[in-house]
Amino acid sequence: MVIFLYTISEDIENSLKIKNSNFITYLFYINSINDILLNIKKLKELHPKATHHCYAYILGNISKYSDDGEPSSTAGAPILNVLKKNNLDNVLAVVVRYFGGIKLGASGLVRAYTMSITEALLKTELVLVVCGVKVKVKLDYRSISNFEYLIRDYNIISKVFGDEIYYTVVIEKDNLEMLSNYKYEILEYVNIKKKVF
Repeated sequence: MVIFLYTISEDIENSLKIKNSNFITYLFYINSINDILLNIKKLKELHPKATHHCYAYILGNISKYSDDGEPSSTAGAPILNVLKKNNLDNVLAVVVRYFGGIKLGASGLVRAYTMSITEALLKTELVLVVCGVKVKVKLDYRSISNFEYLIRDYNIISKVFGDEIYYTVVIEKDNLEMLSNYKYEILEYVNIKKKVF
């Protein structure tokens, strides 16, 4: 059975109030551990007085969660569960909680964090994750317009013009043969978003 993986089309913020506690959920599209660390740091600076910054992420075959002071497995684990049930990848989910004075108990916390992530996901469109490659392509000046037409649906990372021209682009791995008329070097394999129409 083939399992398709999805990611979020855009970063999302959503707020929820449960028994006087504020739960602010952030969903981020991520491509590296560095993306995760930067986003968590940014939220801790944005919400320095929050009681908890609980999170979970899935990045390829790596997944992790943190309860950040909530009772064990009542915050990070439910967040990660929702991500897994939706077959998500390349996603960091952070729920910032401001405690409102009423304790929710273990089952209440699990419900609250699950609801926070579920509601945030309803605000975004999910897109398919496909295996991509970042490639460096060598061109001459006569080839530029044909090459740009060929890769019009893909992301150009950089263009370097000199005696020779080098384009760095990200394309789907399955479409690598479209570059067979050009000299290219594979720089790295990456996940890319693909809208499903």
